Amino acid sequence: MKLSKKFLKALSVSLALALTPAATFDISSAHAKDATPITAQANSTWYDVLNFDDESEKENALRGLIEAPKALVIYDDKGNVVWNVAQRDYMKSAEKIPATVNPSLWRNTLNNSYAGLFEVCDGIYQVRGYDMANITFITLGVGDPRL
Repeated sequence: MKLSKKFLKALSVSLALALTPAATFDISSAHAKDATPITAQANSTWYDVLNFDDESEKENALRGLIEAPKALVIYDDKGNVVWNVAQRDYMKSAEKIPATVNPSLWRNTLNNSYAGLFEVCDGIYQVRGYDMANITFITLGVGDPRL
């Protein structure tokens, strides 16, 4: 199959944007706009659909937490910050979810932001919360035929 130059250019731009670390965006310099009435209404309907007083998803997200980092900042070879987990902390301290944001997605992002080492079950551990990927470690006993 031959791919057109237009398609390849669009794909490369999309990949470049997708692979650009979110941590390089400084949220404090963003100029927020108010939600349009349609957006505010659409987002507010989620409060009728979901129970935002139910903390069970947060409890699930934190279940098995063994240890969480006090801070996690990753630098490139020039000393620039390329990843900073604390940049999501503004969401945890927000008094109210902005009308511009779907509250279900806001809550999902919060639940995904808990970082650390978790025990999923006996012998299975995950490192998660640093980005959208998780890594799972499975301990195998000595003499296990799968080694």
